[in-house]
Amino acid sequence: MSFARLIIGALGIAMLAGCGPSVERAYAKCAEVAYKQAIANNKAALPKDLAGIYEKAARATAEKQCGFIREECNRDPQSATCQRLVQQYGN
Repeated sequence: MSFARLIIGALGIAMLAGCGPSVERAYAKCAEVAYKQAIANNKAALPKDLAGIYEKAARATAEKQCGFIREECNRDPQSATCQRLVQQYGN
């Protein structure tokens, strides 16, 4: 009986986790906003040959900058901090 409850509980948690924005979606949105902010004013000011390099560096920096979302949620997906980050960046 306790094994069945464990399975039902795990399924319930998995279903609830799927109801809101996901960690990966929050991470992707955060990284996209950070990337767009980085290139917004600087891309046009650079020579064409450097613009591509700058864009790649801006993308990598944005991904590193938003990595805290994945780290926090990998540590404890049910923590208040993780849930707040997913809500903040996932919408």
